[in-house]
Amino acid sequence: MVDASAVLRQGLLHLSKSGQVRTLVEKAPVSRDVVRRFVPGEHTADAVRAATELDRTGRRSTIDFLGEDTTDLEQARATRDAYVQLLAALSEA
Repeated sequence: MVDASAVLRQGLLHLSKSGQVRTLVEKAPVSRDVVRRFVPGEHTADAVRAATELDRTGRRSTIDFLGEDTTDLEQARATRDAYVQLLAALSEA
């Protein structure tokens, strides 16, 4: 029996690696506002700013660096480094 959620997950992970799909999702009227609501930007400073604003109003947040699905050692190191940088920036804020 095929696990539909596993198939969907693999399909979404594959699509997430496409620059064309990313641009479409970020700019399409139907998804643009959803992206802006949940993705404050592409840089560490954007995430820190959004988390700080939420914290000031008593709300909590989570921050994810996309790329956790990698099987490539260099990409895994880059993801690790991004989290270390983020934690340092959050600590300073």
